[in-house]
Amino acid sequence: MGQKLKFALRLLVSVLLLGILIYIAGPAQIYNELVSSRLDYNFAGFILILLGTLIAVYRWYIIMNTLDFPKAPFSFYFKSYFKGIFFNQLLPSSIGGDAVKVIDAAKYLGCKKREAFVGVLIDRGLGIASIFLLNLIFNNIAEGYLPESSYYILNIISLFGIAGFILFMFLYKIKYMHKFSWYKVISVPSESLYKVMHGIKKTLLQSILSLFIHILTFAGVYMIARAFGVDLPVYAFMVIMPPVILLTIIPISLAGWGVREVSMVSLLSYSGIAQETALSISIIFGFTYVIQGLLGLYFFINSKKGV
Repeated sequence: MGQKLKFALRLLVSVLLLGILIYIAGPAQIYNELVSSRLDYNFAGFILILLGTLIAVYRWYIIMNTLDFPKAPFSFYFKSYFKGIFFNQLLPSSIGGDAVKVIDAAKYLGCKKREAFVGVLIDRGLGIASIFLLNLIFNNIAEGYLPESSYYILNIISLFGIAGFILFMFLYKIKYMHKFSWYKVISVPSESLYKVMHGIKKTLLQSILSLFIHILTFAGVYMIARAFGVDLPVYAFMVIMPPVILLTIIPISLAGWGVREVSMVSLLSYSGIAQETALSISIIFGFTYVIQGLLGLYFFINSKKGV
């Protein structure tokens, strides 16, 4: 399937899902929700989510240094990460944010793209694995918050996700498989992941960073919800947001738009939150990344100028 067709299909999915939700909830009601929301809470939510992004930059920086890539200042990773957000959120391009980071790293660090890809892949993998872990933790702490069927399904998915992450870390140790040239596609990132996580200190560091990124993000969504008068406890968003993020990762829409909104409307409905309110919360949450993408656009323009 061509890149243009993939883009068109993802755009169609996002537009259809958002269009249906807006039609059901009512454009006027959504508009009223948005204009009447409190700016101070929305701003606090944006700051918390931005802090989560900054920690994500630091995690990538640590990963690349652990893998003995040529030294680069933190500012390089900062700019590259936000350029990646720009490509994901604002640019109708076949080049995704991860690909931008790979290209940047290969060019700046003087390494091969496939080597830089391993570092970006591990960063992404840690992010997903930590969502599984958070989902498992809070889904069981707040057992009964979601329907029983969802509770068991999410637990099973999370356990398989965590087990898969741990298993992948040790696949390179299967010496028999190294005689097959294609196995390098698995063994190289597997060994690199093992290096990043090897030892108690490294495991704790990466675990704390990865969990804290998402906790800050979910706390940010909680503050955005407060802007709309939603008075749910913080732990409610720790239960709701992991499955929302996991569904958003599925590459069937543009930057998760549409899929994220359907997920949040569905899950917040269990708490009695009106559709127009849940949809408005999700829209503001999405726009926090659009704003971050604008910063990435600034860095991208300057990089083209050689700044």
